[in-house]
Amino acid sequence: MDTLGGTTVRVVHQPPGAVAPEWSLEEVLRVGTIDGAGPSSFSGIRGLVVLDDARFAVLDDVSQEIRVFAPDGTHIVTHGRKGGGPGEFEAAYGLMRDSRGQLWVPDYRNARMSVLDPDLGMLWSAPLQLLSRGFIWRGAMLDSDHVWKPSITLGPPRTNVMRVYDQKSVLIDSLALPPDPDVDPEDPPGVFAWRSPDGRSGGYHVVPFFPQGETLI
Repeated sequence: MDTLGGTTVRVVHQPPGAVAPEWSLEEVLRVGTIDGAGPSSFSGIRGLVVLDDARFAVLDDVSQEIRVFAPDGTHIVTHGRKGGGPGEFEAAYGLMRDSRGQLWVPDYRNARMSVLDPDLGMLWSAPLQLLSRGFIWRGAMLDSDHVWKPSITLGPPRTNVMRVYDQKSVLIDSLALPPDPDVDPEDPPGVFAWRSPDGRSGGYHVVPFFPQGETLI
């Protein structure tokens, strides 16, 4: 702080230098092993939710099963299997929990949303036609038990929207979203790009559980 011209006071604040956060990772629970078998052996996790009593449910991709575990990792019960019948899943790829502790499972190949009780299993299902999907479900369950899911319109023109569904999976609103941002094709967010040394081939691999944001207008 100094004085300029007799009465003018100039104050300069110099913020401290950037301090990198100190992160640490501590394992508190391990479920299954690489060489294990049974319900604690996973072939690709597509969803995981924790219940109010500290139990947790895991959606396994290949088996299309929802497996419920005790807080200590002990398997309790398995719901569902691969198929198109009631209580079955063909391509379930997400798991959500509502305010009552029920499990919501989107299945894009069966074009429906299924709702299960963690103890009793299948409760009901409703049609759900998804126009866009990815490796992992990008929707979210809000406190109102409404499901918010980024989607698109078929157009023309094709636009980004946020679909809002009620407690019975009925579409109740569509909110406009900003257009997709320009990205570097060699380094797109959430995707690993690879190229062969000779440059003749290449491809992309999605990074599982990569965090993404949706901004409403």
